[in-house]
Amino acid sequence: SSNKLLDVLGNVSHVIEQEREEKELLRRYMEDMKENMEHEKQRFFNSMIQGEISFSDAVKIGKQYSMNLSAQLYNIVLFKVFSYLEDVSISQQIWKIYEKTESEVAKIPYVNCFQQGIDGWAFLIGADSEEQIVERTKNLCEQLTQIMSCEKNLEYFGGVGRPVERIRNLGQSFR
Repeated sequence: SSNKLLDVLGNVSHVIEQEREEKELLRRYMEDMKENMEHEKQRFFNSMIQGEISFSDAVKIGKQYSMNLSAQLYNIVLFKVFSYLEDVSISQQIWKIYEKTESEVAKIPYVNCFQQGIDGWAFLIGADSEEQIVERTKNLCEQLTQIMSCEKNLEYFGGVGRPVERIRNLGQSFR
């Protein structure tokens, strides 16, 4: 009958709405978890540059974030993207560059990425020789410059630390 059909359709509609709400809750939960992980990584990075963490602890914690921190030398590259223009399209452009930068840098096995605020990063580079750390640092800077070369309304700047031999000395590279 039409009444039963309306009841069934109402129930189906209710179930579909519940599934949508559950998917939205799951999406928000996953975003929150990712954000929390980034905050934890930031704290981890800060503890390394402040010299508060031993090499063995850094390697152990780094593995939790799929980072290989075993190296003979380390260097830090800071990078930030910004614009003096303020409109929605610029915000979207910054977001796209943000995603592209993280995606491209994630492909480089010797670089570990740490977010620094909303639109900046600290990249930790590892190497086994002085020549290798210089080359890897140069390659990362060239790749970042290449990523930004297509962007007309965005500006960027960066800083390159000096190589250090110990994780406890990362603060020197950061400064």
